[in-house]
Parts: sequence; C-alpha cells; structure tokens
Amino acid sequence: FGNAVVGVGGKAVKEGVVDAKPDALRKAQRALDKVRGSLDNLGLRQTELEIQEEEATKVERAYCDAQAALALFGGDSGDGSDAMAGTADAQAAIARKGAELTLKNRDKERQRIEKTHALAQQKVETAREAVGAAVQALVEAGVAYAESFQKTQAQLVKMDRVKAAQSAAKASFKQTAAVYKAVKMSRDGVSKAIAFRRKADQRSAADIVAEKAAERHHGEAEREYEQAAADEEARRNDRAGSESDLANAEVAKSGVELEEVEAKRKRDELKAALPEAKESVRVAKVAEKDAAEARRSLHNECSKVEKNMMQLEEAKNAAVQMLQAEEYDPNQVERAYDQKWQE
Repeated sequence: FGNAVVGVGGKAVKEGVVDAKPDALRKAQRALDKVRGSLDNLGLRQTELEIQEEEATKVERAYCDAQAALALFGGDSGDGSDAMAGTADAQAAIARKGAELTLKNRDKERQRIEKTHALAQQKVETAREAVGAAVQALVEAGVAYAESFQKTQAQLVKMDRVKAAQSAAKASFKQTAAVYKAVKMSRDGVSKAIAFRRKADQRSAADIVAEKAAERHHGEAEREYEQAAADEEARRNDRAGSESDLANAEVAKSGVELEEVEAKRKRDELKAALPEAKESVRVAKVAEKDAAEARRSLHNECSKVEKNMMQLEEAKNAAVQMLQAEEYDPNQVERAYDQKWQE
C-alpha cells in the first residue's frame, strides 16, 4: 500500500522505511478485497441494465409502430357481420381488429419490460451504493493503515521519511474515492442521456401517431368533399343544403390541414433536437471511457501491491529456511565473547 512496502506482519521489507500495525494492514487488505468484489458485482448489474434498456427501446418502438398502424383506421371497428363479408368495410374492420390486437400485445410487452427494467435499475443503484460504501471503508482503513506507520527497526530512518510515506499512502487511498466519484458521475450522465433519448423517441412516436391520424382525417375530409360534390350534382333542387355541407367539409379540411402543419412543425423541432441528444450521449460515453481508464489504472496499482506482497512472502520463507538450515551451537555466544576479549 502506498510508497511503503510492508510484509504480512507489518514489518518493512527491502528498502521500506516504515513498519505498520498488522491489524491496520489486515483491515486495509480486507477493505480492498471488498471493493473489488463490489466493483465486479456492479459491472454485472450494469450489463444487465444495458440489456434491459436495449430491449425496452425495441419494445417501445414496436408499441409506437402499433399505435401508428391503428391510427390509420379511426372510427369504430364495426362488427364484421356476414352482411358485410367481402366488402371493403368488412376487410377494413378485420384489419382494424388485427391492429387493435397487435397494440394490446405490444402494450403488455411494454408493461413487462418496464417492470424488469425498473428492477434492473434498482439492482444497479443498490450495487453502486455498495461500491460507494466499500470505497469509503477502504479510504478509512487506508488512512488508519497509513497513520500506523512508524520507524522501521531494520535500519536508521529519519522521521521526515516516515511522514512522507504516510502522506503518500493517504493520498493514494483518497485518490480511490475521487476516481470512484468520477466513474459514478460518468454513469449517471450516461443514464440521464439514455432516459432523455427514450423520452425523445416517445415524443417523436407520439407525433408520428398524430401525423397518421391527421392523414386519416385529411383523407376522410377529402372523401366527404367528393361526396358533397356528388350530392350537389344529384340534388340540384336542394342546392342550398348541399352548399352548406360543402362549406362544413371545407372547414373540417382546413382544421385538419392546420393540425397537419402543427404536427409537421413539432416533428421538425424534434428532428432539430435529435443531434443535441446524440451529442450528449457521445460526451457521456467519452466521460465513461475516461473513468474506465482511471479504474483500470487503479486496478493495476492494486496488482503491483499484491505482487510486492508475494515477493515479500517469498523472501521471508527463504530467510526462515536459511535460519532453519544453520546448525545450532550452544557455545556460540561464549566463543564470540572470548574472541572479542582477546582482541
């Protein structure tokens, strides 16, 4: 951990300048393991959420297409009786019922995917909270670990080097919290961009449905106009009534045309807003990539610490084996004393 390398027992190894309390070292190691496990779980939940978001987008588009298809019919679907069999009205009624059934099925799919998406979102939020708590625990354990540094007994060390090692270790652990905060902000930005895109798709789909309905009304108005013209030719004696019907048809046509113009205007506004939404998604993805790079860098630092700890363990085992291989001499101290006295 940090710039001070200590062993399993908290003792300095190699060029280490400090010893650490073994209990503080173990707590920091356990906190680090918990952060890794929480990050792995968060990655899994995030993948599940992304799959649900893609599925929700597909279902939402299918639902909007079904709405648009049904909007082309309008009016009552009729009863499809035998008297109408084979006529254009009967075929239209059958087609409308098919569109209604399709819309009903798409609505069920949308409700189902909304529930699963909400559940996936809840799991991601829970996983993020767990990571945040684990990171905070790691920072606290790491700071406590750094504060437990003291001069190593293996060599002469100045106190300023101990303080420098403490400062470096604390900064390293505090940086972990900053990196996670950046990752969290990036993921929040991506989630907001995705939600904005879904809302934009829904608004665009609603405008398409309105446009289809306007087209249907326009067609109906044109048919009414043609019928009014035919009635005028057939009933010249009732010209006043026919002209009134024609005037009404013209008014209806004008209203439909105004609705169509308004629908097209809204559609153009949404098209103009689409590049901004795409740019927001792109910026969020870039931020997510940068945060991922920072997280990989943090993992690399952790891997280096683990490697140093393994090397320390190997060195300790080798030293123990050398001591065990030496033959014990009960008179070793006396001979050393006599030799020193003779000198």
